[in-house]
Amino acid sequence: MEQHQKKDSRDVDGRKGSIVSITTVTQSFEPADSPRLPKTNEHGDDAVFPGIEEAPVDRGLLLLAQMSSKGCLMTRDYTQACVEAARDHKAFVMGFVSQEALNADPADTFVHMTPGCKLPPPGGEENGQVEGDGLGQQYNTPAKLIGVCGTDIVIVGRGIISADDPPSEAERYRRKAWKAYLARLA
Repeated sequence: MEQHQKKDSRDVDGRKGSIVSITTVTQSFEPADSPRLPKTNEHGDDAVFPGIEEAPVDRGLLLLAQMSSKGCLMTRDYTQACVEAARDHKAFVMGFVSQEALNADPADTFVHMTPGCKLPPPGGEENGQVEGDGLGQQYNTPAKLIGVCGTDIVIVGRGIISADDPPSEAERYRRKAWKAYLARLA
C-alpha cells in the first residue's frame, strides 16, 4: 500500500515560504521660475503680472466639491459641507475643484479649478455648444467657465491630449482662458 505524504510548503531550511513586497516612494523638488515674480534681484525689476504674488507655502489642500460628469454623487449638501470645512480650515485649504465659484462669503478667498474645459474646433463658435463624450462628461468653454461660472483655473485633458498638435492646442486653450480672465476683470 502506498503511503501519500502531504507536501509541506517549507523551504529546505525549514522556513515557510512567503512573498515580500517592498515599495519605495521618492519625492524630489525642482525649483521653477515663476512667471509672476522677478527673475533677478536687481533694483527696479518688477513682477511680470503685478498684483499676482506667489501662493503661500502653508496652504495647499484642494477640496473636491463638484465634478463635471453627469450623474455624479456630489449633491448641493456635499458641496456646502466642503465649503464649510474649507472655512473652518482657511489656514490650510486653498480652494476647490468645482464647477462654479463657491466664494459666497465676503471673507472667502478660495481658488477654484474646474475640469471639463473644451473648445470647439478651430474656427468654431467660441461660446457655442460643446458636446460631451457620450460617457457623461459635460464640457464647457473657457469663456463660460471663467466668465459665467467664475472659476479661476480651467483644467483641460482630452482637448489637448487627443489633438493633432498638442503644444499648439495647449497654447490655444491658454490664450482663450487668459482672454476670458481679462474680460472678467474688466
